[in-house]
Amino acid sequence: MKARGILFAGIAIFLFLMASGKSPGVRPADAQQPIGPSPLPAPPGVPEVIPGQFIVELRPGVESDAVINARGVALFHRYTLINGFAARMSQEAAARLGIGKQRHGY
Repeated sequence: MKARGILFAGIAIFLFLMASGKSPGVRPADAQQPIGPSPLPAPPGVPEVIPGQFIVELRPGVESDAVINARGVALFHRYTLINGFAARMSQEAAARLGIGKQRHGY
């Protein structure tokens, strides 16, 4: 008799959760929430800097593969809307590409 009461209570809880739209398990979105405080966004007008990662925009007609292979950078993402790519590289490799200067040779 006691087992039957527990069974009915379990079914009632399950039906309540289903009717309220709540899942008894952990949703994937909840499982991916960061732990701890969120990083603060950069103030307006201040670019966000990720050390060792750079976005390179090339002049029209310059082949990105030629630049990537010649400079030995680690390609992170190839862009299609601009002639360029994102890559991981050292500050020295970025300087050789002219990154950080207003005008460069690529």
